[in-house]
Amino acid sequence: MSIELKEATGEKENLEQAAKGYESLLEQNHVRDTKSERERFQRKLERAKAQYTDWEKRSQVLQEIVTSAESRVQDVCALETDPNMLPDAFEDDAIEREEELQQISRNAARTKSVDGFLVFDKEDPNCKLSFKDLDRSNIEATPDDLVRQGLGLQLFLKAGRVPQRLPIHAVGDKTGPAIMDYGPALKMFGVPEGPGSNPGQKSEPSAEPSIEDSVEQCSVADAPTALLEPKTERDHRQQGDSPQTTALLSEDQQWALFGSSKFMGDAANLARQYAKLVADKERKEDKKSQKDKQSGESSATDPVVPDSSTDSVTDSERWPAVEQLDWVGFTNWIARCKQADKSFGRVTLKTWRSQRSHRMDELAAKLKEWKAPEGFDDGSSKHPDPKQYYTGQPLAVLDATKLGLIKKPRTPKP
Repeated sequence: MSIELKEATGEKENLEQAAKGYESLLEQNHVRDTKSERERFQRKLERAKAQYTDWEKRSQVLQEIVTSAESRVQDVCALETDPNMLPDAFEDDAIEREEELQQISRNAARTKSVDGFLVFDKEDPNCKLSFKDLDRSNIEATPDDLVRQGLGLQLFLKAGRVPQRLPIHAVGDKTGPAIMDYGPALKMFGVPEGPGSNPGQKSEPSAEPSIEDSVEQCSVADAPTALLEPKTERDHRQQGDSPQTTALLSEDQQWALFGSSKFMGDAANLARQYAKLVADKERKEDKKSQKDKQSGESSATDPVVPDSSTDSVTDSERWPAVEQLDWVGFTNWIARCKQADKSFGRVTLKTWRSQRSHRMDELAAKLKEWKAPEGFDDGSSKHPDPKQYYTGQPLAVLDATKLGLIKKPRTPKP
């Protein structure tokens, strides 16, 4: 509180000096004879006086609070002569003041019907309509989605080098598995069904079914195999329609592929390449299924024309076969690439990096050469130049430096 009082006093003194300066300027001849200048300084003087009045009121209030606190401290010290008992005395005084604040809150919460705070009835634990569905905010996640976000995977791996933290671990100080985002969890598991229209309805004992109803429900057929309700993202994927990918590596071996001395620096390119190959595979399968469907509907007398598009070897066929777009399929594909290409890590990936860098340079050059047609406006004309607000390093560079992607320059020792 003393710091706030000092700050308010300083602001009040500065505004007082500013008001005096404006008054002296208004008395000068070149300002007094110029109408625009006189009006401008007159507005500044009125604003400074108004702000001075506000800060003066704040200073008076703070001064009263500080004076009252100092008086209270002196009273406590005067009542307790033993210095060793002063901490207990101040603690008792704080408890007393806390009770006064609570009493103020009680007085503010009093109503005509109830004397005190509002009291809510607890939910009946036997209520049939109570929510007992899966908690969408606490579902264990799998790293399958990381294959679709190659750059995010690489950033997470580099940021988690020290201390060792994998994307399957929870973010922050909390230990445990990673939890799905609430939005994707709702998309995968559906929106939870809340209580009915009457949550306060209490459960009633259900009537026992009659013998006739029980006999009608009897059947000699084999009972269907019931699937357990999925509780995690992995359970949901295992019960999906797509076949599950069989892992060639253990979980430790999978993450070992992306060590700092392995493929951590190429995780983004590898994930992009694998996602592209999976997309090519699915596109080829869709075309084949459509072609088979059309051939089945066509007449048997029509001549069969061979498809010349399958004669050339596609980019997908130059690499080992891909599986599902998931984490296991991704790591299986990297393992197969290492087996098929002994120089995969030393030579091939370096070639990919240089080719990608060359394509990015060509794209940047083409964008610089592009000229907008006459009358074209992308909306930037409606926004001011951002450099008038910030002229420092780009935020991307600051974030990359913080994550360790860009090393800070070493300052020479004196």
